[in-house]
Amino acid sequence: MIEQRVTQTVLTNDLENSTLDKNQYELFVSHYDHELKIQKARENARRTEKEKEAERFDLLMHDFLDQTMAEERRQNELRRKIEKLHHSRQLYETLQAKNHEIQMVGVQKRRLELLNEIKRKDRRSEHFLKDKQDTTKLSRTLAKSSQDTREYIRETNENFDQKAKK
Repeated sequence: MIEQRVTQTVLTNDLENSTLDKNQYELFVSHYDHELKIQKARENARRTEKEKEAERFDLLMHDFLDQTMAEERRQNELRRKIEKLHHSRQLYETLQAKNHEIQMVGVQKRRLELLNEIKRKDRRSEHFLKDKQDTTKLSRTLAKSSQDTREYIRETNENFDQKAKK
């Protein structure tokens, strides 16, 4: 616009016109410079807005990445705790099975000991009963023998008395 105005002005040798045109030209140039500065400021503002938007976008992306990484860490921690819990549970079940097995072995061992003790006592009881029966038989035999001996002695005494009387 300023250039058009300058080219449209007719060149005159008139000093006044020339001074006026010069002043007017300087005014237009200063106005043009001012407009350029405003335009540059607007561009800078737009660029600044774009930069701010880019910075906001970068910040949002950074926050998103931080949140994603934090979530991933939480998931990894949770996965690790679950694996540890699973391992502990397997260990507990293994120990429980082993403990049950040991208890069963102990119960079976105790059962065998009690069974052997019962058998030993049964054998003792059998020997005692056998000895008792033998003692009873011996006692009966001894009693019979004693009775027979008494009868024999009586008979012998009677015979002796009869012989003595005769």
